[in-house]
Amino acid sequence: MKTIIYILHVIFMSLLLSCGSKEAVKIEKGQKKEKTVVVKNKEKSTELIKEKIKEDNEPKIKVLEQMGEKPNWIDSKYSIEVENDNKLIFFVGYSEHVNKDIAKSSATLNSRQAAAIAIDIIVNKQVNTVWKSLGRGEDETKERVISGLVAVSARKLDFSQVKLVSSWYRRLKKPKMTGKKFLGYTEPIYEYYAKFSINYELYQKKRDEYLKNLINETKSSREKRIYKKLLTKLQKLD
Repeated sequence: MKTIIYILHVIFMSLLLSCGSKEAVKIEKGQKKEKTVVVKNKEKSTELIKEKIKEDNEPKIKVLEQMGEKPNWIDSKYSIEVENDNKLIFFVGYSEHVNKDIAKSSATLNSRQAAAIAIDIIVNKQVNTVWKSLGRGEDETKERVISGLVAVSARKLDFSQVKLVSSWYRRLKKPKMTGKKFLGYTEPIYEYYAKFSINYELYQKKRDEYLKNLINETKSSREKRIYKKLLTKLQKLD
């Protein structure tokens, strides 16, 4: 009996040692895996540091004069906002010149192109959104509507209604480069940004007029239905 108990005890201890050994191997493997991850992270960190050093060593623009903090609207091609119950389209004219007054007047002139770009983006976004809701795929009808709307809305926009909202400028020198070789800095120039607004209703009126003309002029009953649905949904989207 004692012999049997002794044999069972030996077997039991052997099993325990075997499990402990496997666990130890698992932990050891886990540690090695963690070390590998750490090494990878170190390599990644080293690359990031190198990139940062390279970036820091590259010649930067030299700002000589600046009109306060750089406003957020400078980097926006357009925005649609509601102010005092008026829905407005905002866009930004830009220019640069060695003379500040010339840079300012050129930014105002360039606002027309900025308005056209804003209208282009708005038309594409609105028509594409409504077109999907109609369950229609890409076709010539949609492209014809978009190109026509962009042309009419931008070309016939009443710029006497455009208002200057804000402006910002800075005087700076830019690095002159040939490939990666730094050749010094340019002469000081002014960067001038002018933010303008126009009432959204002016765009909406031109858009709706164009679609109503399409409805009246087209002879295809199928296209008439498409234009009518498009007009209705665009008006709801407003």
